[in-house]
Amino acid sequence: MYVGIIGSCLSNLPAAFLMGDYGWTRLNNAAANRSDLFISQVINGAEPPALETLQAYLGVDPGAADVNRYLIENYRHRCGMTEIDPSWPGLWANLHSARFDVLLLDNLADIAQGKLRYRGDQFAPFELSFPLHLGTNGEAIHPDFEVLPQLSGEESADNWATIIRFLKRVQPQARLIFSSAPYGTAVGDPGRYERAMSFHNALVDQATNLDVEILPPTVLPVSMTKLPNDRDHFDMAVYRAIAGYIHISTLSGWSNWTNRPLPPEIVEAAVDHSVTPG
Repeated sequence: MYVGIIGSCLSNLPAAFLMGDYGWTRLNNAAANRSDLFISQVINGAEPPALETLQAYLGVDPGAADVNRYLIENYRHRCGMTEIDPSWPGLWANLHSARFDVLLLDNLADIAQGKLRYRGDQFAPFELSFPLHLGTNGEAIHPDFEVLPQLSGEESADNWATIIRFLKRVQPQARLIFSSAPYGTAVGDPGRYERAMSFHNALVDQATNLDVEILPPTVLPVSMTKLPNDRDHFDMAVYRAIAGYIHISTLSGWSNWTNRPLPPEIVEAAVDHSVTPG
């Protein structure tokens, strides 16, 4: 089985267990980029300045793999190579020449990350997803950028509907599995909580016209999260369990039974954001 990721750890960590436990092959891992940037940069090809130019401007060592992994996701022909053998094709090439059995998607970056819009005079305008502090010039060039906020749940859902339609055009046989980012770990952060809550139902509303399986936000005991300091990750057993579901449901042909709105008792529950679970 061949799997690809367009998302975050929420998709890639289950993929790691698919490889380790079940012998799947991960062709690509497009990591840590927002849906609006994936549309503009990868699907539409509106890239920032050339990688070598941007590395020099940001103060990024071309040999620093851990830093460049964030930067290359902004380029159509380089994205999808996080933790992938550098001799392998990128995501764009594989989407048009390889055959994916499963593509794993999630919106964790949308609810958690802002983006940068260049407003300096050295380059034509462009947008970027990159932590400026990882480059040695970060402090000096910070005034050249406007920091834009995270996407709303509805904006994120609209973007992902566009991405899903694109993926089905280029990979019509692939099973698309979408994991909605968790809201259970966003208690204490009302904005993040609202983005996560509103996204899932917004995407489900569009799913009647999309060939995608939407897994609801994962709500687990605090002991299976990394709270209070880490809102993005769960205990590894959670990702292994998700991988088991993906594996057995792919083999058995289960599909499209998970596209359900959030239960009313979840939507209507009073949440005390003054206290973070821990």
